Amino acid sequence: MGVEFEIKFRLPSGGWPLFHTLQELGRFRLNSLSPLDVHDVYYDTAARELLHAGYGLRLRTSKGRTVATLKTLATVTAQGVHRRNEIETLLPTPTLRVQAWPPSRARDTLLQLIDTLPLEALFVIEQHRERKAVMQGGRFLAELFHDRVVVRAGHLTETWYELELERRLDADEEHLQEIAALLQREFGLHIERRSKFHRGLRLREQLDQTRLSSV
Repeated sequence: MGVEFEIKFRLPSGGWPLFHTLQELGRFRLNSLSPLDVHDVYYDTAARELLHAGYGLRLRTSKGRTVATLKTLATVTAQGVHRRNEIETLLPTPTLRVQAWPPSRARDTLLQLIDTLPLEALFVIEQHRERKAVMQGGRFLAELFHDRVVVRAGHLTETWYELELERRLDADEEHLQEIAALLQREFGLHIERRSKFHRGLRLREQLDQTRLSSV
């Protein structure tokens, strides 16, 4: 099981143009990485068993690969660090038949958490990610993502931009906080305490309320 550490920042509706030319941040070097287009679908049972157990299930497709990730719901520290545990498995063939997934901790844990199948889609997140590697002394400490995020739940859509700083294995939480402090001090960026999952879930709740009111 891995532990994900990240800090998010709110960006204006048009994004943050400076990101594309930024090459240094204090004592850190920023190296451009190839952009990614990411397609995420979050799932749960009709009874929301995963959510009640404190988990979210995401199937992410990017560059022709689909990875299933089971995540605990994030806790957010006073400094804005999002922490969550996650376990994942590569799906050779994308399928919601969990029993057909490759033997893995992700599959076994998921089957222990849910009693009722099938899974149903809660919402979809599409992201275009511009990326930079945060380097210091030859160490790859973090990735900095400039994300255009589009969330869809039924006919409802929400779009926003955010900056996401995610720790790599070479770094510790203090590195993450130092980089975040530089972004706040030098550019006036504000921390975003809401996760994409919770914003997507809010949109799904709005959809469900709309459907109930129309019955």
